[in-house]
Amino acid sequence: MRHPHSTGYSTAQALPRSFDFQLRALVLTALALCCALFAVPAHAGPFGNLFSRETTLEIKDGTVSLPVSDISAKASFYKVKIEGVDVIFFALLDSAGKVRVALDVCDSCWQSGKGYKQQGDSMVCQNCGLAFHSDRIGLRKGGCNPHPVAYSLSDNSVVIPAAELEPGVKFFGSR
Repeated sequence: MRHPHSTGYSTAQALPRSFDFQLRALVLTALALCCALFAVPAHAGPFGNLFSRETTLEIKDGTVSLPVSDISAKASFYKVKIEGVDVIFFALLDSAGKVRVALDVCDSCWQSGKGYKQQGDSMVCQNCGLAFHSDRIGLRKGGCNPHPVAYSLSDNSVVIPAAELEPGVKFFGSR
């Protein structure tokens, strides 16, 4: 006796052969994509930082340098490896055109690992939502202020001593 809701055909027989092939191709593609995502080291993020917002810099002669011409009112994010830890910082120009540099963490919310995002002329903590106008970046240390980074200007470059970025190891290394 047939089931009352049965059409008498199994699902595999009712589907066109090309649909079955497309479904198998889709499943295999999804499986391959999952394998690729899990094959990348966890600290590198999905796709091995292909879509990372940070530009990787290196320490040379105890400093990190970036061209002033690369800095604008839009925050640029950078990362540099210190003691095996990726320390992330950002740089931007304030309303007067002065360079502002800070770690992408604060003393209060660093454990969230969320850092800051830019909204208009302000950097906003992505954990607590406090906003800091670009003119205030790098002026205060502590609380939810972006951790300031001292720098100097030399030959159209922003020069940051590695020692200024080393406090970031404490924040970024223990997440």
